[in-house]
Amino acid sequence: MLLEFSNYFNNTYDLQIKANNNSSLLSFYLPKQNIFFDYLCCPTGYVEFSKNGFTINMNRRQTILENQIIDNENKIILFSKLNDSSYKLILEKKYFDFNSNAFSAETFEIKYDIIK
Repeated sequence: MLLEFSNYFNNTYDLQIKANNNSSLLSFYLPKQNIFFDYLCCPTGYVEFSKNGFTINMNRRQTILENQIIDNENKIILFSKLNDSSYKLILEKKYFDFNSNAFSAETFEIKYDIIK
């Protein structure tokens, strides 16, 4: 699947954290699968990935977020602060699998490091 993410990761931020009173707004940006059909150049369809985001609100004293359903494609299994400069996200994300012709839920573990 990572081979299909051509040029997705160039010059991008994948997590933004902004302070908001006693909480933090966490904005995650992840690849979204877009499936297109009915084009003359590709009558069987083709796939592109675009950046798609969602934002959650987390209490500043909270260091772990578990089992948070975001939408029908994304579920946070675990989001945790590892130390002052890194975070870990374990995410279940649904993608269409063209081999089985069905949606498949895949689990990804992503480590974020703060860039200063």
